[in-house]
Amino acid sequence: MNVYRNGAAWEDTSVTWNSAPSTSNAVNTTHSVVPGWNSFYLSGTVRYWVQERVGNHGVRIASAGANGLQVPFKGSNTTDPSLRPQLVVRYVPATRYGMDDLWTYTEHDYGGRNTSTTNISNGNLDFRHEGDPIEM
Repeated sequence: MNVYRNGAAWEDTSVTWNSAPSTSNAVNTTHSVVPGWNSFYLSGTVRYWVQERVGNHGVRIASAGANGLQVPFKGSNTTDPSLRPQLVVRYVPATRYGMDDLWTYTEHDYGGRNTSTTNISNGNLDFRHEGDPIEM
């Protein structure tokens, strides 16, 4: 099963497989789905939504191939509320200063023992100089 980001708005009361919006490349892939609860991690997609890089039109869960594989999922209208799909969001605020292992960083080397990292989620810049103090 794969999870795809929807490329346009849609209505749950009228959408069909034939009228569904286009999708992105898979944003999460899994090789098998087991009976019970299955998790899909969409941190990168949610980050793009928060940063408004792409519109939030939800996601589509679909078979990874064209082999006719059908996996039944319960929907929001299932009669047993304990079997309805759930959206669980784990929000972890960025630390105000320094580095946090949860986030992704890009590194920059300025030479002369000067380096920085930029948190690509929130834009925080951590500048470091190792060695003698910088004269002001």
